[in-house]
Amino acid sequence: MQPLRGNDPHQLGRYRLLGRLGAGGMGIVYAGAVDEPDGRTRQVAVKVIHPHLADAPEFRTRFRSEATLAARVARFSTAAVLDVDVESEQPFLVTEFVDGPTLQEVVDEQGPLSGGALDALAIGIATALVAIHEAGIVHRDLKPSNVILSRFGPRVIDFGIARAADLVSGLTSGAIGSPPYMAPEQFRGSAVTPATDVHAWGAAVCFAGTGKPPFGVGAPEVMLFRTLSAEPDLAGLDPSLRELVGAALRKDPAERPGTQELLAALTLQRPGVLPTLPPASSAASSEKQPVGDEASRTTVHVATFPTSELPASEAPRRWAAARDGRRAATLQRRIAVRTAVAAVVLAVAAAGAVSWMRWPDRTTPEAVPPKPDLRVVQYSADDTAIGPAPAVPGARRGGTVTVYAQAKYWELDPAQNRYADGMMGSSRLLARTLTAYRENGINRPTLVGDLATDTGRSTDGGRTWEFTIRPGVKFDDGKAVTAQDVANGIARSFTDRATGFTYLQQWLAGNADFRSFYNGPTPKAPYPPGVETPDARTLRITFPAPHPDFPTVAALPGTAAVPSSWRYSDRDPVPATGPYRVVAHDPRKSLTLERNPAWNPATDPIRVAYPDRYDVRFGAERPAVTSLMMSNDEPNAVQLSTLDPTQIEKVYDQRQTGRLVDGVGTGHRDLCFNTSRLTDPARRRALSLAFDPEAALNSTGTDLVGDYTSSLLSPRVPGYPVSQDRTKRSGDPAKARELLGGATVSLVYAFRDNADGNRLAIAVKEAFARADVTIELRPVDELEFPAAIARRTNEYDLYLCEFTPDYLDGSAMLGPLYSSRGIRAVGSTNRSYVNEPSVDAELDRIAKLPDRTKAAAAYTALSQRILTEFAPAIPYYDQRRLTLRGSSVQGLFVSTLWAVPDLGRVWVRD
Repeated sequence: MQPLRGNDPHQLGRYRLLGRLGAGGMGIVYAGAVDEPDGRTRQVAVKVIHPHLADAPEFRTRFRSEATLAARVARFSTAAVLDVDVESEQPFLVTEFVDGPTLQEVVDEQGPLSGGALDALAIGIATALVAIHEAGIVHRDLKPSNVILSRFGPRVIDFGIARAADLVSGLTSGAIGSPPYMAPEQFRGSAVTPATDVHAWGAAVCFAGTGKPPFGVGAPEVMLFRTLSAEPDLAGLDPSLRELVGAALRKDPAERPGTQELLAALTLQRPGVLPTLPPASSAASSEKQPVGDEASRTTVHVATFPTSELPASEAPRRWAAARDGRRAATLQRRIAVRTAVAAVVLAVAAAGAVSWMRWPDRTTPEAVPPKPDLRVVQYSADDTAIGPAPAVPGARRGGTVTVYAQAKYWELDPAQNRYADGMMGSSRLLARTLTAYRENGINRPTLVGDLATDTGRSTDGGRTWEFTIRPGVKFDDGKAVTAQDVANGIARSFTDRATGFTYLQQWLAGNADFRSFYNGPTPKAPYPPGVETPDARTLRITFPAPHPDFPTVAALPGTAAVPSSWRYSDRDPVPATGPYRVVAHDPRKSLTLERNPAWNPATDPIRVAYPDRYDVRFGAERPAVTSLMMSNDEPNAVQLSTLDPTQIEKVYDQRQTGRLVDGVGTGHRDLCFNTSRLTDPARRRALSLAFDPEAALNSTGTDLVGDYTSSLLSPRVPGYPVSQDRTKRSGDPAKARELLGGATVSLVYAFRDNADGNRLAIAVKEAFARADVTIELRPVDELEFPAAIARRTNEYDLYLCEFTPDYLDGSAMLGPLYSSRGIRAVGSTNRSYVNEPSVDAELDRIAKLPDRTKAAAAYTALSQRILTEFAPAIPYYDQRRLTLRGSSVQGLFVSTLWAVPDLGRVWVRD
């Protein structure tokens, strides 16, 4: 550690800086310390971003997003992300402090590793990459100086954050990475994927075992030539690793093993025996870049056989078969990859020893497969969560927060509530639900029990669910919340007055006509069929068919507790179970909330309730609120709506990024083809290349309202491919013309007849004109537009589709958009009108997977397959939520679930 220099900071937030650990292209890394609430002092590493990056608002947006993803990475074999601050003058990232020399330092000082030490290193780095990739991150800059050899084993650092700089146009020169450890695709400027990290793994292991990188060292142009054209020098590398490292260093990313295959090859072998690896293709074919239908077929083959679901010993052979488009004939051993990962972690932690597993006897008959495990496991859930909720560092109790709401009013009745800002206010402040998401703006949302003690228990694949109501939860009148109160809240959602979400009602009824199944509570039928309350603390729900994603739907307002004696009126809003209650309500004007004296923080794992009061104001126009917030005349105020688009650039120009709140918005935007009119997928793929998303997004007045996307999924949904290239894109009209082969193409483009719709229409017309495609513009009344494109027989070829997933599961998005059941005479949700039995079958299969983490990966693969094989739409952009907070309001971030600023953890600074 080097001493601090004259211009180095000594304190950042609550972190004391003690000395310099190093510097790189992103920033300077300091050794730091922080005092924990229990009195202990914790050592940390603090990475402070360079000023030339910090001054770019777009970088701050990306940095927050990447830090949020990095915080998801499992802690084994990595340095865990603990904190991030993107709003201060000097943005910084805080990670665990890992004590030990780097791999670079050890090899430079002591020479190459060998034997068990080298094996443990190879396994440790591969294990870290599995964790990093499962969190949706590509490291992009894995090298020996980013591997620390701690006393507990190898630890990988600096993962995921380099992309923030790499994606900001003009902020970096060249690709992010260190030339001796960069993959061919990084030099070419092609897409960076997990296979890029596999190449870096091979280079790092080669360095560890031989003392030199596989292509030597030299100037960047020299390394480019060697990496693209030369064979790696693996002489001197331990023979047991040479073949696997060679496979990792192949030129074509598709020819490399995945990280899980690396672990299978490293851990499920006997000494001297390596599982079969796929043969390398010829040099000519490895350099070939598939295009058009060939690229689509390649993608489909890879997506068809997700290696995360394969037994570990089978992964390398099935991977080879998938690459060639063939299915493997038999399974030799049924050992889960995650079991291998766990064994690796234990082996590395136990002094770095490698435990060889016995190679299976091929003459032994295969055991009878066990019955499937139908216990449902939620994506990113914590069933041990209890209150009180984690505190906000530095927060204080007291003060009033003024909220400028986007809606004209908030519907306070849970059975009525279905709009994001009202649901945010209700769920965070007033009404607790069976489950809820714990968020802090850094880590991914965690599903926890709210009224319930956990996220629900199901052992039959999601058909039957049981919840236990938390003891000590009360209404604001002091009465205890019971299972009967929750059941009554569900029953009320069946009434004619209810206008909220209908997933739970349709699932209980088994069809869309749920009111003919049950129409609200009566003395003889207080609850709908399938809802039972065996006792005051037990709620049991039984569906006709499995719904393993039900706990994510249970976070919506329909599971709020409502006493059976209560009847809604503006003068008597629903009895509160959250930390605040209504003390004044003037519909469409204002709402005043003050503390609920019956709320017990020991029962609440989510809410912290720092302000004494919330004053909510409705009806103000967005431009006026944006101007008010820019002036900071009300430092205790929060703008819940998005910024006025015409003023967004001013916010950035005035460098008010310290008060800018930025996160993923509600909407996902695609240009949808009407596939019932444009029936040829090859033609749709060609037309997709003509679109210019950069010009189209700029037509809105600013490209800051959203992020370009290449996915059909929303970033709010688990499984969203976060490693995609989101840099500016302008299409490829020349390639589009080539693929269209000179054919005359004319498309009818329908659009909302308003200012934004007309500007986008002009951009669409000009974009397709570059590819000699004629666009006939058809304006549609802006209020009639959604219904017009939702008619199965509409007369349009192309239009803008906007979709918002209602809950955090891929079934909330791909099902409505691409199942044939979403095609109706009127009111279609499948507005590209894709009707593919194989897609329907896969959607049905994934929807019933008990393990929702596996389901998220399967939705990713299916979305890519739909895009490449059927090309029903052109991915356009993901909406962002941009708003401002007053200078006295702290702790505000955009909720992933509600996609509006989260009011649950704010506090007021003096």
